[in-house]
Amino acid sequence: MKSELNLHLLEQFVALARTKNFTRAAEELHLSQSALSRAIQKLEEQLGQPLFERKPREVVLTDHGELLLERAQQILKLMEDIFSELSEAGRRGRIRLGAIPTIAPYLLPSLLSSFAKAHPDISVIVQEDTTENLIKRCSHGEIDLAILALPIIAKYLEVEPLFDEELLLVVPLGHPLAAAKTVAIDAVESYPFVMLSEAHCLSDNIATFCRRKSVQPVTVERTSQLKPCRNS
Repeated sequence: MKSELNLHLLEQFVALARTKNFTRAAEELHLSQSALSRAIQKLEEQLGQPLFERKPREVVLTDHGELLLERAQQILKLMEDIFSELSEAGRRGRIRLGAIPTIAPYLLPSLLSSFAKAHPDISVIVQEDTTENLIKRCSHGEIDLAILALPIIAKYLEVEPLFDEELLLVVPLGHPLAAAKTVAIDAVESYPFVMLSEAHCLSDNIATFCRRKSVQPVTVERTSQLKPCRNS
């Protein structure tokens, strides 16, 4: 009947072979000297061969011990590499990215295409949701990062500004303001607004901007998504 070789026994064996002293090896391994001695004795019994020659001030590897040392170091290095690779795969193999609907369709296609070319071994899972929900999911570890609109008020999250965007006014073709390069806020005060639903942070940003300018927009319709228009 074959005995199973315990990795902890190999680690203890390698430490003793390196230090050549039970006391120093035990201190390094945070074991008592008697516990280390029992572990080495157990390993020798499993292999059926003495691994160390005990001397008054040190221990010296026997021929069998020299052979085991080479193999034990290889085994421990292999296990270290395996755990490192698995850990790295767990960290880098998948990214869960959240994005608000007003950004995802316009920013992510080219961004994800470039990322896929640079990192073909990493998959990106995109999840669209509102700012409030994405902040909660990021805080709970359900997603790794999220692209949102500022300001973001949340504890335990790191916020990194990416870019600034202008606040643009969209009007129908032929509208009196369509030819203007810039539009003052008081010029649109009398016109009805079509806004995104209240769940979208862009609606809050527009409302906040108008309040700072002492303007109260009249909302006659709400939509769930933005879609760029093109002239035929």
